[in-house]
Amino acid sequence: GWGAAYGGLNGSLLKLKLAEGNRDTPFVSGKVDLAGAELLYDGPSGIDDNTSMLLSVRHHDFGRLLDLIGAKDVGRPVMTDVLLKTVTRIDEDTKLKVIGIFAPEKNTRDTSHVVEAEAPLDYMLFESKQDAGALGVTLEQLVGDTGEWRNTVYYRFGKENTYQGEAFPELSDSPKDPDAIPVEERIISSREDEKEFGWRSDYSQDNRFGRFQAGLRLT
Repeated sequence: GWGAAYGGLNGSLLKLKLAEGNRDTPFVSGKVDLAGAELLYDGPSGIDDNTSMLLSVRHHDFGRLLDLIGAKDVGRPVMTDVLLKTVTRIDEDTKLKVIGIFAPEKNTRDTSHVVEAEAPLDYMLFESKQDAGALGVTLEQLVGDTGEWRNTVYYRFGKENTYQGEAFPELSDSPKDPDAIPVEERIISSREDEKEFGWRSDYSQDNRFGRFQAGLRLT
């Protein structure tokens, strides 16, 4: 998920934060396993000396892993997420942060999974596709000795299409042949589409009584 500054409610509960990256030393790592692959870059942007960049790309196809552990009837969930964050130090008191997230997901269960099911009535078919993402720009400014003013504008979206159907192996002469099983693919279908634009302004300052905070949210 992403933080509350970008419309993610879980971020306000968990106080999730992303590393700012470093402007001095590039760091690259990668990982490949049975489920998929990951790539991470953390370092200078290569465009501006005062800008750091954090790039994370992950792709996982859990269908191969489920086949390996003998859970061939579950389905095939595939997940990808791309995250890019840049931090630019404009001057000693001002930072500009940009964050972009794109996270598509797809999960399918077809007749090739039905024929592997041990439960005789587990004939459900489904296809679910979800796209989610966010783009946010934050300007952080130090005010005086102890004050900080942060302004964020963001856009986020979520879109999901889900279809549910049923297979009928008992009506087939070859119930173990996925191509020979009659199906009704879309008995139930649903669609969700959500978009949000927002501006968040927060001001905080330490004083002899503690800390003063004030803010404004427009969505």
